[in-house]
Amino acid sequence: MNAVDLLAEAERLGLQVRASGANLHLEADRPPPAELIKALADNKSELLAVLRSEPSNWTAEDRRAVFEERAAHLEYDAGLPRPWAEAFAKLIVSPVPGDFTPERWRDLLDGALRFADRWASKAHALGWKMDDVFGSDKPKGATWAPGCGIAWLLGGGAEVIALDGRWAVIRTAQGSRQRYLRPAFADPDKRSA
Repeated sequence: MNAVDLLAEAERLGLQVRASGANLHLEADRPPPAELIKALADNKSELLAVLRSEPSNWTAEDRRAVFEERAAHLEYDAGLPRPWAEAFAKLIVSPVPGDFTPERWRDLLDGALRFADRWASKAHALGWKMDDVFGSDKPKGATWAPGCGIAWLLGGGAEVIALDGRWAVIRTAQGSRQRYLRPAFADPDKRSA
Protein backbone atom coordinates (compact mmCIF):
# COMPACT_ATOMS: atom_id res chain seq x y z
CA MET A 1 0.00 0.00 0.00
CA ASN A 2 1.47 3.39 -0.93
CA ALA A 3 1.41 6.50 1.27
CA VAL A 4 -1.72 7.95 -0.28
CA ASP A 5 -3.60 4.68 0.26
CA LEU A 6 -2.32 4.41 3.84
CA LEU A 7 -3.54 7.92 4.63
CA ALA A 8 -6.94 7.11 3.11
CA GLU A 9 -7.18 3.91 5.18
CA ALA A 10 -6.17 5.79 8.34
CA GLU A 11 -8.80 8.43 7.66
CA ARG A 12 -11.43 5.74 7.02
CA LEU A 13 -10.62 4.25 10.44
CA GLY A 14 -10.87 7.66 12.15
CA LEU A 15 -7.12 8.14 12.58
CA GLN A 16 -5.69 11.59 11.89
CA VAL A 17 -2.09 11.51 10.63
CA ARG A 18 -0.05 14.72 10.61
CA ALA A 19 3.60 15.61 10.02
CA SER A 20 5.28 16.88 13.17
CA GLY A 21 8.90 17.73 12.41
CA ALA A 22 10.63 14.47 11.51
CA ASN A 23 7.83 12.40 13.07
CA LEU A 24 4.29 11.37 12.40
CA HIS A 25 1.66 12.56 14.88
CA LEU A 26 -1.36 10.28 15.24
CA GLU A 27 -4.72 11.14 16.79
CA ALA A 28 -7.57 8.67 17.19
CA ASP A 29 -10.68 8.15 19.30
CA ARG A 30 -9.87 4.45 19.61
CA PRO A 31 -6.69 2.41 19.19
CA PRO A 32 -5.97 1.76 15.51
CA PRO A 33 -5.18 -1.75 14.26
CA ALA A 34 -1.59 -2.83 14.92
CA GLU A 35 -1.02 -3.68 11.25
CA LEU A 36 -1.93 -0.10 10.27
CA ILE A 37 0.49 1.33 12.86
CA LYS A 38 3.23 -0.95 11.50
CA ALA A 39 2.47 0.07 7.90
CA LEU A 40 2.58 3.75 8.89
CA ALA A 41 5.92 3.25 10.64
CA ASP A 42 7.35 1.27 7.71
CA ASN A 43 6.36 4.06 5.28
CA LYS A 44 7.17 7.02 7.53
CA SER A 45 9.44 8.94 5.12
CA GLU A 46 7.01 8.60 2.21
CA LEU A 47 4.10 9.63 4.46
CA LEU A 48 6.01 12.67 5.70
CA ALA A 49 6.78 13.63 2.11
CA VAL A 50 3.12 13.44 1.11
CA LEU A 51 1.90 15.26 4.21
CA ARG A 52 4.41 18.11 3.77
CA SER A 53 3.54 18.61 0.10
CA GLU A 54 -0.07 19.52 0.60
CA PRO A 55 -2.28 22.06 2.33
CA SER A 56 -3.17 20.96 5.85
CA ASN A 57 -6.87 20.81 5.02
CA TRP A 58 -6.51 18.21 2.23
CA THR A 59 -8.53 15.07 2.64
CA ALA A 60 -7.51 11.60 1.52
CA GLU A 61 -9.70 12.15 -1.55
CA ASP A 62 -7.79 15.35 -2.40
CA ARG A 63 -4.46 13.50 -2.16
CA ARG A 64 -5.74 10.62 -4.27
CA ALA A 65 -7.16 13.00 -6.90
CA VAL A 66 -3.87 14.89 -7.36
CA PHE A 67 -1.86 11.67 -7.52
CA GLU A 68 -4.30 10.05 -9.97
CA GLU A 69 -4.42 13.13 -12.19
CA ARG A 70 -0.63 13.21 -12.49
CA ALA A 71 -0.37 9.45 -13.03
CA ALA A 72 -3.08 9.54 -15.71
CA HIS A 73 -1.34 12.40 -17.51
CA LEU A 74 1.94 10.49 -17.50
CA GLU A 75 0.29 7.27 -18.64
CA TYR A 76 -1.94 8.63 -21.41
CA ASP A 77 -0.16 11.80 -22.55
CA ALA A 78 3.47 10.73 -22.08
CA GLY A 79 2.88 7.05 -22.84
CA LEU A 80 4.40 5.63 -19.65
CA PRO A 81 3.34 2.16 -18.52
CA ARG A 82 0.99 2.52 -15.52
CA PRO A 83 3.54 1.35 -12.88
CA TRP A 84 6.07 3.85 -14.23
CA ALA A 85 3.44 6.61 -14.28
CA GLU A 86 2.52 5.92 -10.66
CA ALA A 87 6.16 5.86 -9.52
CA PHE A 88 6.89 9.14 -11.27
CA ALA A 89 3.64 10.76 -10.07
CA LYS A 90 4.64 9.87 -6.52
CA LEU A 91 7.94 11.73 -7.03
CA ILE A 92 6.21 14.74 -8.58
CA VAL A 93 3.73 15.20 -5.73
CA SER A 94 6.35 14.66 -3.04
CA PRO A 95 8.14 17.63 -1.52
CA VAL A 96 11.78 18.33 -2.20
CA PRO A 97 13.99 15.81 -0.36
CA GLY A 98 15.98 17.46 2.41
CA ASP A 99 19.36 16.99 0.74
CA PHE A 100 18.38 18.91 -2.43
CA THR A 101 17.76 22.51 -3.20
CA PRO A 102 14.32 23.08 -4.75
CA GLU A 103 16.03 24.19 -7.96
CA ARG A 104 18.16 21.03 -8.22
CA TRP A 105 15.21 18.75 -7.49
CA ARG A 106 13.02 20.52 -10.10
CA ASP A 107 15.90 20.24 -12.60
CA LEU A 108 16.16 16.47 -12.03
CA LEU A 109 12.39 16.03 -12.33
CA ASP A 110 12.40 18.07 -15.55
CA GLY A 111 15.14 15.84 -16.99
CA ALA A 112 13.21 12.72 -15.99
CA LEU A 113 10.06 14.17 -17.57
CA ARG A 114 11.95 14.89 -20.82
CA PHE A 115 13.03 11.25 -20.85
CA ALA A 116 9.45 10.13 -20.19
CA ASP A 117 8.03 12.28 -22.99
CA ARG A 118 10.53 11.19 -25.61
CA TRP A 119 11.79 7.74 -24.65
CA ALA A 120 9.58 5.94 -22.11
CA SER A 121 7.46 4.03 -24.63
CA LYS A 122 10.51 2.92 -26.61
CA ALA A 123 12.45 2.01 -23.46
CA HIS A 124 9.56 -0.11 -22.23
CA ALA A 125 9.26 -1.84 -25.62
CA LEU A 126 13.01 -2.59 -25.51
CA GLY A 127 12.67 -4.29 -22.12
CA TRP A 128 13.82 -1.49 -19.84
CA LYS A 129 12.39 -1.84 -16.34
CA MET A 130 11.17 0.85 -13.99
CA ASP A 131 14.36 0.53 -11.89
CA ASP A 132 16.47 1.08 -15.03
CA VAL A 133 14.77 4.45 -15.42
CA PHE A 134 13.99 5.62 -11.88
CA GLY A 135 16.25 3.31 -9.90
CA SER A 136 15.50 1.72 -6.61
CA ASP A 137 16.64 4.86 -4.78
CA LYS A 138 16.48 8.58 -5.33
CA PRO A 139 19.86 10.17 -5.92
CA LYS A 140 21.73 11.16 -2.78
CA GLY A 141 22.36 14.86 -2.50
CA ALA A 142 23.26 16.58 -5.70
CA THR A 143 24.66 13.57 -7.54
CA TRP A 144 23.64 10.28 -9.05
CA ALA A 145 24.71 7.17 -7.15
CA PRO A 146 24.61 3.43 -7.81
CA GLY A 147 21.03 2.20 -7.48
CA CYS A 148 19.65 5.28 -9.20
CA GLY A 149 18.24 5.04 -12.71
CA ILE A 150 19.07 6.92 -15.86
CA ALA A 151 16.43 9.59 -15.19
CA TRP A 152 18.64 11.02 -12.45
CA LEU A 153 21.47 11.68 -14.92
CA LEU A 154 19.35 14.03 -16.98
CA GLY A 155 19.49 17.25 -14.97
CA GLY A 156 21.33 20.33 -16.11
CA GLY A 157 20.11 20.03 -19.69
CA ALA A 158 21.46 16.53 -20.30
CA GLU A 159 19.33 14.41 -22.60
CA VAL A 160 19.15 10.94 -24.04
CA ILE A 161 19.92 11.00 -27.76
CA ALA A 162 19.94 7.26 -28.52
CA LEU A 163 18.55 4.16 -26.86
CA ASP A 164 18.61 0.42 -27.41
CA GLY A 165 17.98 -2.61 -25.22
CA ARG A 166 21.32 -2.40 -23.41
CA TRP A 167 22.54 1.18 -23.64
CA ALA A 168 21.47 4.79 -23.71
CA VAL A 169 23.62 7.61 -25.02
CA ILE A 170 23.37 10.83 -23.05
CA ARG A 171 24.46 14.22 -24.36
CA THR A 172 25.41 16.59 -21.55
CA ALA A 173 24.67 20.30 -21.63
CA GLN A 174 28.34 20.84 -22.49
CA GLY A 175 28.00 18.57 -25.54
CA SER A 176 29.95 15.53 -24.36
CA ARG A 177 28.45 12.06 -24.71
CA GLN A 178 28.14 9.40 -22.03
CA ARG A 179 27.01 5.80 -22.38
CA TYR A 180 24.69 4.42 -19.74
CA LEU A 181 24.60 0.63 -19.44
CA ARG A 182 21.32 -0.72 -18.09
CA PRO A 183 21.87 -2.22 -14.64
CA ALA A 184 20.48 -5.56 -15.82
CA PHE A 185 23.48 -5.86 -18.17
CA ALA A 186 25.99 -4.53 -15.68
CA ASP A 187 24.89 -6.92 -12.91
CA PRO A 188 24.60 -10.57 -14.03
CA ASP A 189 22.27 -11.33 -11.08
CA LYS A 190 19.65 -8.96 -12.52
CA ARG A 191 19.60 -10.47 -16.03
CA SER A 192 17.09 -13.13 -15.14
CA ALA A 193 14.79 -10.73 -13.28
